[in-house]
Amino acid sequence: MKSIPAAEEQIKIDDAKIAKKERIKEESHQKYLKSLEQKKDEGIIDTTKEMKAKNLKKMADQVLMAKALEVDSKSASSSESSEKVSSSGAENE
Repeated sequence: MKSIPAAEEQIKIDDAKIAKKERIKEESHQKYLKSLEQKKDEGIIDTTKEMKAKNLKKMADQVLMAKALEVDSKSASSSESSEKVSSSGAENE
């Protein structure tokens, strides 16, 4: 008769492990979503700051970095596409 309580105890332990894994997974997902929000906010200029040279330089740098990332991602995808086209053309010859 001791095996039944042991089985119930094992079920409780397994349920606790599953709940912990789900909690960790949810926390990880929330951190990921928060990092995405931060990346989106980097391209926005904060107009509440005082317009001094130091603040203007920081804002301009943020815009330039966002633009550079945008251009890099576009050029990377277009170069990959052109490599695929050129390699498939070479195979056909």
